[in-house]
Order: sequence, then structure tokens, then C-alpha cells
Amino acid sequence: MAGDPISKFAAILQYYHLLEPAQLAEVTGPLARFFPDFKSLAGELIRRGWLTPYQVNQIFQGRASELLLESYVLLERIGEGGMGQVFKARNWKLNRLVALKLIRKERLNNSEIIRRFQREVRASAQLNHPNVVHAYDCGECGDRHFYVMEYVEGINLAQLVRRDGPLSVDLACECIRQAALGLQHAFERGLVHRDIKPHNLLLTKSSDGQNVIKILDMGLARLDIGGDSIDSGTMTHEGAVLGTLDYIAPEQARNAHLADTRADLYSLGCTLHFLLTGQAPFAGGTPTEKLLKHQFQPPPPIQKLRPEVPASLAAVLQRLLAKQPEQRYQTPAETAAALASVLNKTAVSTAQNGGGWAGAGGPPAGRGGPPAPAHPTAVPVEPVVTAAIPIEASSSADEPFPSAVGHGQAMADTIGGWSSIVDAPSSSSSSSFRRRSASLHRQRVIGLSILGGLALVALIVLLFLLL
Repeated sequence: MAGDPISKFAAILQYYHLLEPAQLAEVTGPLARFFPDFKSLAGELIRRGWLTPYQVNQIFQGRASELLLESYVLLERIGEGGMGQVFKARNWKLNRLVALKLIRKERLNNSEIIRRFQREVRASAQLNHPNVVHAYDCGECGDRHFYVMEYVEGINLAQLVRRDGPLSVDLACECIRQAALGLQHAFERGLVHRDIKPHNLLLTKSSDGQNVIKILDMGLARLDIGGDSIDSGTMTHEGAVLGTLDYIAPEQARNAHLADTRADLYSLGCTLHFLLTGQAPFAGGTPTEKLLKHQFQPPPPIQKLRPEVPASLAAVLQRLLAKQPEQRYQTPAETAAALASVLNKTAVSTAQNGGGWAGAGGPPAGRGGPPAPAHPTAVPVEPVVTAAIPIEASSSADEPFPSAVGHGQAMADTIGGWSSIVDAPSSSSSSSFRRRSASLHRQRVIGLSILGGLALVALIVLLFLLL
């Protein structure tokens, strides 16, 4: 019968929760009469946005069962990496869009790793911060394990730089500042990311149109085991990932167990270098050469690669990329405060040069990229709270890094907005003094140039007489 294929198609749509009841009723009713052919009906459902091409292809290939994972219906594939594939999905019970990461089977190949996976996801689910992608759930369907998180429309910073080139100084600085705020929230709850890189920082927009950075894959880096090797850009050691070679901290490469929040800050510095130049600090060469450079070679001076980078930002980057953890910022909050100070000084300098942002809608954007906000995205600085994984204060000399207590106020003083003008001239007298100093300096330069010229003439005359 001609209706049999349509009936089977409708049964699949119903069984795997691919359509809402009202949509399903229309498929079996008027749409079945207008589109008696199976393929033409599927095409109409794609046109209406009720099904996606990915879903239809899975049904055609007899793999409709793979579209449903417990309460989650897969809509389309939106990414793929070393950990597995990422899908846009819908919780059919709650009617909520989510991002679902389907973990590769070889990544979770024994019961201990599965328990670690579940433990890491539970810890990540405690995070609630505007600069961290929220973790919702994890589950198992047959032999497939998955991780469910907030679905965010945006572009990761690696894609953005590949598309548009290096970012403006202000936008790069603001992206890293917001990422540091998200890492501070994780640090206060005892979590370390271990794989900070441009690919794991997502640029999106807030409801009021401001740029917002969200950290991806919090808590999953330690699970990245199995198939990767040193040649694939990631390394493993005793079952724990060391990170991505272009962004890995020296101590993390030596021993993953030594990685604390300061290793994340080193990776954040490498990411800042990438945003400003379009390449990691030690790009090129073999994996072994990269590891040795991270251990022993100083990074190239950023102002030689990007002359307009202010000295204040170059100093922040240099400290982030220090080889010894003790020489870096000790918490992400300190990093965020330092970057906020750089942004404040940049704003003051722009205003003094007559290039204020008031009428321009924000600081200059990277070539073709989204414009940086006129003010940094308002991200509230949260006080330190006691969570399920508390950070215990310690006065011992071997404490790996200081407690986060006390840094919240430091951040509030520095990044609570751009209202405080840093290093602005306090009066007209100071401006007059600077003008007089500049005039005297020019006069001295001119005088020295004249004396130098006369001395050269005298030397030539003397040589002529001697000859």
C-alpha cells in the first residue's frame, strides 16, 4: 500500500520523540495526502524546520535509534574533537535545547575511568557563572556515554581568529579577562581546567548585545585518554591528559598531577598571545621541540610582533608566561584585575588622544570580527562561598597556591566597571608642566644636533690638513 511507508515513517517519528504530538498529527493527516512520497514528505518537514537533514539521513540509513539518548533527541552535529562528537540536542521532556557531547568509546574503556567521568561532571555541575558553560547532566545509553551542557550560540576564539585574523588589543584583553573570571569561580571550588586554549573559549552575545566569553569542557580534560599521542597535539601520562602542546604549562608537561590553577593561567597567556598575533608563542616545530621551548625558551617579545600592544599588557603577558608557577599571577582573580587595569589605561589614553569610544559604539574590533563592547561585559564579582569542594586555607610553607579568600574585593576594586580613571591628569597644571618639559627636551635635542654637526665639520677639516 502507498500509505505503508508514510505510516512506518510516522511510527519512527513518534517512537523516538522526533516531533511534537501536534506536528505528528499533521504528518499523518493533511501532509500525508499532499506528500504521499516518503522523500518529498521528509523534505517538507526539513523545510518547515521540524526535522533536520541529519535526522532524516539517519532515518534513511536505518539508524534512527541513534537519535535518542535517554531524554535527549539529537538534532544536528555541531562539532567534533578528541573527546568525541558534539550535537545540538533537545530534551523532549523539558523541551530545552542543549549541547550534548557523545564521548568516544575508547575514552571510557574501563569502570574506573567511567567513575572519574561521572565524578568530574558532578563537580562541574556545581559551577554557576556567566563565563562558564553550565553542565546539566551526564548519562549512559547502552555502551554510549554522554555529557550534557548549556547550548550557546557563538564562535570559539580559534575559529574567530582563523576567520578574521588577530583581534584588536582591547577585545583580546577583554576576552582573557572574562575567561580569568570564569577560572576564578572554578578555582574557588577546587577545579582546574587543564586544557585552556582558544578552541575552549566561546564568544557569544548577552541579551543586551555585549560580548561574553564562556569556558567550555570544564572538568573533562582529565578524561582525555587513549587514542591521542604526542603527534596528535595532546599528550597523556599515566591516564591523565597533559594538555594541548601549543598551550601547555611547563610543570603540567612534566607531571599532570602538578597542574593547579597557575597552569591554567600559563595556558591563558598562550591563548592571549594567539589572539594578538594569530599564532601560539611556540608555534611550528616538532612536538618535542615545542615541549622544550615551553620548558626553557622565553616567548618572543609581543611588541615586536604587535607593536601597538601597550607596555602594561606586555608585562601582564610576560608574567602569565613565566616558566615557574611562583612567578606568575597566583590566582585568576589577580589576572583579571591586571587586565582590567590595562583596559582602563587604554580607555584613558584613547580619550586623551581625542579618539573616545562614546560615539563609536565601542573600541575597535579585530579585522571583521564582532565589535568589542563600549564597556566590558558586566560580570558580577562573587564573594568566596563554601561549596561542596571547599578550598581550605593553609599557612604551611608548601601550600601550592594561596587561598582565594580576599581576592574578591581586589577584583571588585579593579573590574567593577570603567568608572575609575586610572592615571588620568589631575589638573591643568600637570598638563602645562608636561608641555614645558617636552619643549625643553626638543630644544636640547636641537642644540646637541648642531654641536654634533660642527664637530663633524671640524674633524673633516683636520683630516684634510693632515693629508
